[in-house]
Amino acid sequence: MKKLTVLFAVLVLSSCATIINGPYQKVPIASTPSGADVLINENIVGKTPIVVPLKRSETYESVQLKLEGYVPHKFAFVKKVDPIILGNIIIGGVIGLFIDMSSGNMYMFLPENVDITLIPEQ
Repeated sequence: MKKLTVLFAVLVLSSCATIINGPYQKVPIASTPSGADVLINENIVGKTPIVVPLKRSETYESVQLKLEGYVPHKFAFVKKVDPIILGNIIIGGVIGLFIDMSSGNMYMFLPENVDITLIPEQ
């Protein structure tokens, strides 16, 4: 019975990134002044300040903050492997590693917090 419990725990806890992080990363985006339109991949998602849920399996290479009278600010979210994936390696969870890799949940986005000061147009 003890072996079965340990085996169950390893299988359940082995997909660390999926279990701990989930499929979305919530990223706060703010601007000075506030009220700028936030466009992600050419789609308006709201106005600053806003918390945007980014799907870990997607890419977000075109992010813009636009406010009338200010120079638009462009940037991208960079995808990095989340260090939590090491939990799979330490536990020996090959199944969990495969789940995290195939679902895209092994990634995190940088920057984790966006706070931009917009520059007035001349």
